[in-house]
Amino acid sequence: MSPHFSLPRSCLVSAVLASSALAQTAPAPSASAKPATETVRLDAYRVEGIYSGLDPKPATTSSVVSADEAQTYNVIVVEDALKYLPNLAFRRRFVGDVNSGISARGTRHDQTARTVVQTDGILLSNFLNSGLANSPHMTLVAPEEIERTELVFGPFSAAYGGNALAGVMNLTTRTPDRREAAVKATFFFHDYNEYSSDKIFRGNNVAVSVGDRVGKFSAFLFYNRLRNETHPMDYRFIVLSSTTAPNATPATVVTGAYRDQDLVGANRFLYGEAGPLEVSHDLVKLKLGYDLAPQTKLRLNLVGWRNDEDRLKPASYVFDAAGAPVYAGRVQLDGRVFTIPAADFSLFRWHRENFLGSLGLEHRASGGWEFSALGTAFSFTKNRNRASNQPLTVGFNGGTGLITDDGDTGWRTFDARLASPALAGGHHVLVGYHYDSYFLEREQFNATDWRSFATRTTLADGNYGTTSLHAVFAQDAWRLAPQWKLTAGLRAEQWRAFDGAKARDLAPGNRAVINLPARDDTNLKPSATLAFRPAGDPRWEFRASAAHATRYPTVGELFQGTVGTDGRVTRNDPNLKPESGTTIDFTAQRTLPGGEFRFTLFEESMRDTLLTQLNASTNVSNVQNIDRVRTRGAEAAYEKRRFLFDSLDLYANVTRTDAIIRRNPNFPASNGKVMPRIPKWGAKVLLTYRPAPSWIVTAGARYTSDPFWNLDNSDYRHENYWTITGYFLVEGKVTWRSPRGLTASLGVDNATNDRHYVVHALPMRTTFVELGWKY
Repeated sequence: MSPHFSLPRSCLVSAVLASSALAQTAPAPSASAKPATETVRLDAYRVEGIYSGLDPKPATTSSVVSADEAQTYNVIVVEDALKYLPNLAFRRRFVGDVNSGISARGTRHDQTARTVVQTDGILLSNFLNSGLANSPHMTLVAPEEIERTELVFGPFSAAYGGNALAGVMNLTTRTPDRREAAVKATFFFHDYNEYSSDKIFRGNNVAVSVGDRVGKFSAFLFYNRLRNETHPMDYRFIVLSSTTAPNATPATVVTGAYRDQDLVGANRFLYGEAGPLEVSHDLVKLKLGYDLAPQTKLRLNLVGWRNDEDRLKPASYVFDAAGAPVYAGRVQLDGRVFTIPAADFSLFRWHRENFLGSLGLEHRASGGWEFSALGTAFSFTKNRNRASNQPLTVGFNGGTGLITDDGDTGWRTFDARLASPALAGGHHVLVGYHYDSYFLEREQFNATDWRSFATRTTLADGNYGTTSLHAVFAQDAWRLAPQWKLTAGLRAEQWRAFDGAKARDLAPGNRAVINLPARDDTNLKPSATLAFRPAGDPRWEFRASAAHATRYPTVGELFQGTVGTDGRVTRNDPNLKPESGTTIDFTAQRTLPGGEFRFTLFEESMRDTLLTQLNASTNVSNVQNIDRVRTRGAEAAYEKRRFLFDSLDLYANVTRTDAIIRRNPNFPASNGKVMPRIPKWGAKVLLTYRPAPSWIVTAGARYTSDPFWNLDNSDYRHENYWTITGYFLVEGKVTWRSPRGLTASLGVDNATNDRHYVVHALPMRTTFVELGWKY
């Protein structure tokens, strides 16, 4: 392949009339009693004359939450800070869940490769695959260090490629300008009552930081420790139609189990649970800064993160005649016979160590030109999952199992950007270059003792591959006239996938290694935003945006499959296409005294959507392309400080989203159906009350309607395990802040104990107690 960009013969759609809404903020403190330390937020695209050239987002729909705003409600991990933004949700099974997928507009929780998440420009998204197991590494950032969080909907910035189909989430952290220190401890208690579990689970989170600036040098050291015991999230069940009548084959007669119905109304037995997880996170972060010159800054970030998840307490709900729990084998229950697999109540231990490093340079010339360069490296320094495949009674003492180990796995990125000052004709120009490389080396071994890494024997599955992408882009924010502004951009990308392979030991000493075909491709991404503010009433602003973006398959999606006993790869699709789509966004927004109102219409027309599904013709389930998916929707958001009276703030939004599968030849029954996992309706409201300068009281509620799970929309029960439900979650928090830096708060999430599921059981009522101090 040529080392330079070869542009496609037919350019992508260029009709980009665009738009959207002003940055809309979550509630801010009341103007009637502003403390001296309050930060006033200024949006670069709302305030005339202020332009951040290296901030690449066009003036499209975005939402901003400051650190002070986020701390008024229950924020334990980073994603909590964004939970009241419109048309955004996280699937979080427990506090500290590393598989917390993001859903935004027409993107599902398990389409994680469609949202870019970064902190200070450093990529946190895990684009080695697209799925809940590859959710963004948001645990590498703690709420205590965040200055502001921002979500920009859609792929309208030329600085980002197809991984920003849903949007870009920017987390901006603080840099100390004087000596500081802080400590915060949070204790949480989780009520859980489901099937045989009736218990309060406990966890805690401690954060400590110190920082200082001495002359040209600044330093910030942060440590975060989280410990949590989760509720049981996985249950073992069998549908009655999959059982048989008793016959001559011996079966242990058992009693117990729970009876309910699955998502399509089929009766089933629930005969056990996988048990809770013991979870621990340890995060250490060092941020160093040095001013090479008054306008030139050098920044270094070093982050180490360690995680352990142990599942060692599974429980069976069925018992033999002697009252002993039964964990495996052929059983007879209520006159029906079935077999409990040996690994149904298995144990596992998962140990991970990640390292993230970055080095950045920023320079602002005296004439207003700005330049930045940032390189990052993320490495899975250790990622080992040890799992038993034997019944619980055997696994406690060892026995066979599987050990998964990552070798050289991670990613590297580099970004360089140059932004102009205001040029003749009202232009602000941004140009840049981007590079990324993702590489995977993951091997799963059989082991004679699942607890010991040294007992590995034959390779059960090996997965390898690399992708790389080079991109150049240019974007111009052009003031056409006093009331009109056009932001137009073009991005060219060159993508490669290579070194893909699958491996398996067919016998000891006989390893089959199958090299998978390399791929390469190029594309153009045009985008534009047109904004208009009427001269007669500048409180109104109208925006239209459009962009066409291409998202290439990840390493995991492209080099998928399984090596069979005959040495051939199955479930692999060497012709997997990238997904691409045109997104448009129309917004009207009005600034109000102490707030604003926004109304947005959006549409996303996708071709070749990448998603795991069952091929009805081949009966194979793997990552496939869905020909056409169209998503249309509307958002309305209202913010009012001093609502009704000076000490009360209101923030509310409501969304409607219609995602329809237009054409899907691999599964024709889904044609014309609603895309699963995307609810039609959502609404959020948050009230913040300040009865006195030292006190803050918040109350909030979040609602979504029931989504579908099956592609053919055949599911109609949305009320228990192994279904997907909507929810109505109510929370509240009371916070006291002293002038000496002490804080204390008491909060509750899901106060009404709403039962809701995204396949797994999600948290019930959780109580939080926080104590903190800042210097």
